[in-house]
Amino acid sequence: MSLAPLSSIRVPRHAAVRTALLLLTLGGTACSDDLPLSTAANSDIPVTTVPSRNLAAEVVPNAWTRRIRMPTARTGLVAAKVNGVIYAIGGRGAAALQKVEAYDPNTNTLVPWIPRAPLPAARELPNGAAVINGKIYVAGGLTALGPTTTLYVYNAASNSWSTKKPMPIRSHGGGSAAIDGKLWVIATQAGDSGRFTGPTRLFRYDPAADTWSEREPAPHGHHRAAVGVIGGKIYVAGGMTKTLRNEVTYQYEPEPWRELDVYDPATNVWTTKASMPTARWGAAAGVIDGKLYVAGGRGTNYSELTAMEMYDPATNSWAARARMLTPREGAGAAVMGNVMHVLGGRGAPDTGVLDTNEAYTK
Repeated sequence: MSLAPLSSIRVPRHAAVRTALLLLTLGGTACSDDLPLSTAANSDIPVTTVPSRNLAAEVVPNAWTRRIRMPTARTGLVAAKVNGVIYAIGGRGAAALQKVEAYDPNTNTLVPWIPRAPLPAARELPNGAAVINGKIYVAGGLTALGPTTTLYVYNAASNSWSTKKPMPIRSHGGGSAAIDGKLWVIATQAGDSGRFTGPTRLFRYDPAADTWSEREPAPHGHHRAAVGVIGGKIYVAGGMTKTLRNEVTYQYEPEPWRELDVYDPATNVWTTKASMPTARWGAAAGVIDGKLYVAGGRGTNYSELTAMEMYDPATNSWAARARMLTPREGAGAAVMGNVMHVLGGRGAPDTGVLDTNEAYTK
């Protein structure tokens, strides 16, 4: 089943009429993040529409705006964009989730989020998500039994999932990239407890052959790093390393990381570039106009961050950009044009798991 146009979704009569009257009275548009999210169940009239919007004209450059919240609060999710629609996949609420929800940032309906086919199994902290030929690849992740090797593929055209050859190792909290029709997965080996061990490894998956091969490992540990593709190269910034805290019990504690490593698939070689100004793990990341944007995450003393920094490969330098509106780590991110949408995550201790949907405009 193909993804239905959002304008065709139907809502209960009372919800549509009440909202339509409110919009007519105020002379406004449906752009508030506290509008009700109606369902399509038991509907009897078409959804009310509002004038088409030019979202780019509603915000100023280098600024954040709040968008309509996700129906499901979640952290440790991944996000991807296919044909102008953003998909929020998996994550964790009270437990690991199978839920998949789709969002059209430019919709002119009152139902901007709709449920899609769930993951074959619940997954928290998959190794990112990447899009190849209109399909979303989601590798690994954390389950109630620990890390997994699974590779799931979502076909947006048919709204269906399939299972492919599993990864060579169990892994979660890594990253994914799509280059030249291949899936590249940055994976940190994980034990049964879910704690990461060993170096950050790199695997390449060939969808045509349904096969995996291992490539050169990264020079630094990058569990839960920020990942992006620029000019056919993979950029991996920050993340979590482990530090020995007790030499008697061999107890390790996580430590935020600043290093930036870049992988060139053509040469199978990593190079280390200028470090991020802010050490962090669990940050949201996206590429806009050939630059890597890293937002939020968790820094020293387990503090959730609002800091956003941009890396320019041409100058090998970082620059501060507008801070996020909500401090958080574990959010998903997807880029449409010059806008990066950041979804969910875990906020400060008094806010917990979030349904927040905020967008940064370059």
